[in-house]
Amino acid sequence: MDMSWLGWNGSDIGALLSITNPILALAALVSLGLLWFSLRATRRWLTVSVGIFLHAVALLSIASYFQFGHFRFDRYINPHDVYHYYIGAKYSPEVGYTRQYCASAAADMEGRRLLAASEIRDLSNYKYIKVDQINDKLESCKARFSPSRWEEFKRDIEAFQDLVPTWKWQAMLKDKGYNATPAWTSIASRIANLVPIDTPWGRGIIVSIDLFLLALMFAGIGWAFGYRAMLLAVAFFGINYFTSCVHIKGAFMRFDWLVTLVLSVCAARKERFKTAGVLLGLSTASRFFPAVFAFGPLVLLVLGAWKTRKLDKQLVGFAAALVATSVLVVAATALDYRGVEPWQTFLHKMGLHNGDFSSSRVGFKYVFVHFLIGDVG
Repeated sequence: MDMSWLGWNGSDIGALLSITNPILALAALVSLGLLWFSLRATRRWLTVSVGIFLHAVALLSIASYFQFGHFRFDRYINPHDVYHYYIGAKYSPEVGYTRQYCASAAADMEGRRLLAASEIRDLSNYKYIKVDQINDKLESCKARFSPSRWEEFKRDIEAFQDLVPTWKWQAMLKDKGYNATPAWTSIASRIANLVPIDTPWGRGIIVSIDLFLLALMFAGIGWAFGYRAMLLAVAFFGINYFTSCVHIKGAFMRFDWLVTLVLSVCAARKERFKTAGVLLGLSTASRFFPAVFAFGPLVLLVLGAWKTRKLDKQLVGFAAALVATSVLVVAATALDYRGVEPWQTFLHKMGLHNGDFSSSRVGFKYVFVHFLIGDVG
């Protein structure tokens, strides 16, 4: 979704950026001045000045999140990420977890041939293969589509090619593929099949889903922890490195797990533990790793039962809701796909994926590797 609706052109954006740093410097000085003043002022002025400070930082963080209007490839949409998750979800019956790049290369070779002299990653083993040497593989991927779906697929691939320069398109097919759970795919595929990616309004809807979910998350923080906590959360989110343009900003429903996870904490704060369990179950079904956030409540449940010989009803409700939601989501997905094969394929892909290093991941393994052998690529 470009910024033409704002009436901005390239020179306008350049002019805005030329004053960005002075504005930030001035805002920092004003914020420090307010903080100094608040420390010397009465309690009333302290409250007012801190409120002004938090609002100013939150607003600047929102502007920073939207890069002050200066988007990569001149659009808010992140074509690299949306390609993987829109195409991966919409055409999941045809491409699964291992054929997305192969099918994309086949569509490219029938169209603009931007990959003719390039390499792509073979997602079944993570090795690189030359496009002009795998004609049989390309035909095999194409054969999984019906004629009408194939024509639609080619139009979608050309839509993504229009969003990025040639070098970027070639690089996109050397990444690590589509890695969402079948539960996420079940929902996202329905949205992707309804919303076209080759129209500005369609791309606008696709990237607006996360913005709506984030607004819901911040509202939940305000409800559970208060208005100031919400402003601090907005400020942290807006300047967090992992919301930079090279990650999942401007993407397709990639913050759903985060929103449900945070809302689970908010529900627990309000002592609505069953709701918290349901939300954490949804987050876990979407991305798996949020399950670690159940560790604390479950430890409290076990320790409490050991010490008092009684079960905490609220924590039991939380655990029951979490387990029930997870089981129901897996069962619903199995019914949707008429079997558990997608889950088996997903787990196999994740095993392959986890065995490969990436410079854009975080976790204990990467911390240890960094200190032992330095940066990983």
